[in-house]
Amino acid sequence: MDQQKLRQLKTKVKELKVQVVIARHNVRASEEDVDRGQFLDFADSMIKQINEMMEEMK
Repeated sequence: MDQQKLRQLKTKVKELKVQVVIARHNVRASEEDVDRGQFLDFADSMIKQINEMMEEMK
């Protein structure tokens, strides 16, 4: 894998991490019941994207 592709993947992983951290913060800070289905859909989407990137790194 060339260095440019590796840098792109690392950048994407960092972006996904930020999204997950923000979502976790929002869920914890929420005084209302969180829509578990919506949160799980978000989490599943993040996991799928991370898994795809890990495959690209192989």
